[in-house]
Amino acid sequence: MKRYKFLTIYSLIATSAFTPRLMADYPIMSQRYLADPSSLVTQDRVYIYCSDEDESSVQGSYHIPDVVCASSSDMKNWTDHGSVFRAAKATTWAKKIWATAAIERDDKFFLYFGNGGADIGVAAAPTPVGPFSEPLGKCLINSRTPGVMPAQNMWLFDPGFFIDDDGQACIYFGGNGDNNLRAARLNREMISLDGEVMKMNATNFFEAAWVLKRLGTYYFSYSTTPKAQMRMDYMASNNPTNGFT
Repeated sequence: MKRYKFLTIYSLIATSAFTPRLMADYPIMSQRYLADPSSLVTQDRVYIYCSDEDESSVQGSYHIPDVVCASSSDMKNWTDHGSVFRAAKATTWAKKIWATAAIERDDKFFLYFGNGGADIGVAAAPTPVGPFSEPLGKCLINSRTPGVMPAQNMWLFDPGFFIDDDGQACIYFGGNGDNNLRAARLNREMISLDGEVMKMNATNFFEAAWVLKRLGTYYFSYSTTPKAQMRMDYMASNNPTNGFT
């Protein structure tokens, strides 16, 4: 979890090369203290979901109880939708919402989030801006979920997702160790696991697991440990949950 005062267009564009006309020098939102943006693109808008640290102390405590959403139809003018999901209000088990990942499926919208580094939950809504509710009455993944353990000093957070061409959805999560990376298949309704959690390995793995597919190849990207200079590294495979090098 890295802390940033301003969320900018520049921070959201991932491409192999930048030109001056692609770089923006204005913030999407500067009136809030936000971190860990993730995006959801619909037919006519892009929605950005951010961890909201407005209630954290100046010294820093990662007190992040809710997620804030902003959206735009032109990538320049943005609407601040405010808090769209607050853990303590919407659940009986979570107090924090770290690094959400958003996805749309079957006309429903889902937010996956870390309850600090302890476990992972999911919220669902009929629209991208809510109202989000927690459908399970419990977390989706914790240390007792089959396949998660054994692990040493593992952080259960930073969920990432991927839906393959055949419709199979996967969730990726974990942190703080090469052997602390995990993946699991999701059922079609997106709020339950299809089978046990699978173990993955990534050199200098720290946080921010993410997968994408391009031209038949799966790419897994992540943030490395401070020892490895906190780079963004990636690996490739012909399978979404194993064989990454």
